[in-house]
Amino acid sequence: MSVADVTYDLVDEDGTYGNWNLIGNPYPSYLHMNDDSGDATNNFLTVNAAAIHDTYEAVYAWDGSSYVIYDHDSSGTNHIAPGEGFFVYAVDGAATDASFTEAMQTSGQGANFNASVVRNDSQRISRLKIQIEDQSNNEIDKIKLYFSDKSTRGLDPGYDSGKFFRGPESKIFTRLIEEDKGINLQNQALPYNDLKDLVIPLGITTKSPSLQLSINENSIDHLYRVYLEDRLNNTIVEFNKSIDLSFEDDSKEIGRFYLHFTEGMIPELPTDGDDFRIFKVSNDEIRLMGSPETNYNAKVYDFSGRLVREVNFTHRININKIDSRGINILTIESKDKKLTKKFKLN
Repeated sequence: MSVADVTYDLVDEDGTYGNWNLIGNPYPSYLHMNDDSGDATNNFLTVNAAAIHDTYEAVYAWDGSSYVIYDHDSSGTNHIAPGEGFFVYAVDGAATDASFTEAMQTSGQGANFNASVVRNDSQRISRLKIQIEDQSNNEIDKIKLYFSDKSTRGLDPGYDSGKFFRGPESKIFTRLIEEDKGINLQNQALPYNDLKDLVIPLGITTKSPSLQLSINENSIDHLYRVYLEDRLNNTIVEFNKSIDLSFEDDSKEIGRFYLHFTEGMIPELPTDGDDFRIFKVSNDEIRLMGSPETNYNAKVYDFSGRLVREVNFTHRININKIDSRGINILTIESKDKKLTKKFKLN
């Protein structure tokens, strides 16, 4: 039985898996694992923040059937059981050891990575869990999106967690909205207040010709809708039921699928390769959003063909006082192209 602080030498070797290290709780007691464990200072992830890569600041542990990521938003499991082992991803160069301190110890938690307990959240947060199912080999892979007022669009160490190297052949992942460095994420934290403006890259790698995409947990406010954009097929559909995805070739790249969150979106989204989107704000207002560097001219005509609004803008703008009684026509013109789209707000 260890009666003092314990350190493990982390290594960073060559190869795909060189940063991964398998370590474990050396004490016959439970340890505080994250900020939500009851001790925001003396917990494993906080104490070892300098030793673990920022994009993988989590515990990667086997739950009996697959490897699961446990970070500061662990959705139930906030402690490390006596003797329990897990993977961590060392910082490049592995200059710092992993530490287990006596101050991390606690008692009476009664759960390990194979049997989580229910957590009672006191802060305003929402989660969205998405999975793909490869029915040809009965494999499932999942991601989790975590929304809170404290999260950012960039890297939030301990909440944004990189994809684990083991698992099913077909994988799903996301990327950072800002400051993306090409690391695939399994868990991603995002700002709740920016929910309507978020467009999240969704990546899928597979050799299968078809997969089924579905949501298996959604605690986002019911006023918000989730949409899946497919830029290869130039479509956008509401993500309120399972979606069948087809692939003509092996899927290896990100850039085809995107998630949108909005209180309402015009179904006929004019995605033309210019990343231009139209959102419904209310029954008489729309939001236009395009490239941040592009100047646009937009005109709205009512159902009789009368010009009712004309605006010039860069990146995005809201247009209100639109007649919702019938079909409207929107033209959007930039230096390089012109779009024409019919829409109805009711």
